[in-house]
Amino acid sequence: MKKFWSWLSNASNSISIWQFISGTVLVAGFSLSAWAGYASIWLDSYGPIAWLICGLIGSLNIAFALYIVSVARTKWICATLQKQFHAEHDRINPQDVHFLNRRISLGDLLPPGNVSVSGKTFENCDIVGPLNIFPIATTIMKCKYVTCDYVAIKPITDEKPLNATVFENCRFINCRIFFVSFLVLEENYEYFDSMGGCHWITRAPAQLEMDLYSAP
Repeated sequence: MKKFWSWLSNASNSISIWQFISGTVLVAGFSLSAWAGYASIWLDSYGPIAWLICGLIGSLNIAFALYIVSVARTKWICATLQKQFHAEHDRINPQDVHFLNRRISLGDLLPPGNVSVSGKTFENCDIVGPLNIFPIATTIMKCKYVTCDYVAIKPITDEKPLNATVFENCRFINCRIFFVSFLVLEENYEYFDSMGGCHWITRAPAQLEMDLYSAP
């Protein structure tokens, strides 16, 4: 995990250096092109305007070349970061009940048959999906979400969702959660919403009822 964040920091520093180099090259390109225009005998009769035009043309050509290189470089950095992010995670024992300062791929945590996860505490961990989670008696405190959604559902039966993994009597404390969708019962909406940071893609149950009553 430390290796990944060190790599990310180095990449950020590298981008800053690249921006400095790009600006320096652009200024140098303008100066050299303007000097070339100044030194050309056949442009001498046009005066300073010719030098300025030469400088601008040179700068535009260099800017376009830098843009192409920058786009390619950005794509390479993003691809490398994504590969590092998904490739590096801690080896865990799914039988443990307490995880501290670990980077956990949820796929490594699930029991055979993908039935449920119960009685586990995750503290200061990175929790990485993708996964749909159906929380029951589960606490999520002081967590940060990256590309996560909350969905309020109202089942018409007592059956649990088939496309979600039940997390029962679990605790997530001060974790960072990536690529997870939480399916939450409408009756628990306020509880989870009070934890903060939830990105709801469904309306609040109270608002939904008001819309239904106000509909013509």
